[in-house]
Amino acid sequence: MATEERLDDSGNKIMGNDGTPRKFNTDEIVGYKYSVTILEGEHRKKSTQITVAGLDCPINNAKIMKRDSVKCRFTGLEPSMVGNPIYYKAEKIELVAPQAK
Repeated sequence: MATEERLDDSGNKIMGNDGTPRKFNTDEIVGYKYSVTILEGEHRKKSTQITVAGLDCPINNAKIMKRDSVKCRFTGLEPSMVGNPIYYKAEKIELVAPQAK
């Protein structure tokens, strides 16, 4: 969702606990969040959340629930919030076609 800063009844910016202007979600969709488990690399077996900017959504919850797993690749993957847990952002998500058994 897009975010915006808002004013209180006195016309002052609404501030967060950290002293910065508080951000509120609007109804405008600007990307999607995916909860993922990393299967390869240094952070294998870790679960995290990846935010993908853009309105291209190649899969939805209904499709995910019909499959045992959904494999994908992310383009331009980088940390967006470093901490514990760590979150990521990406430019694009691409589904990996299931291999024939």
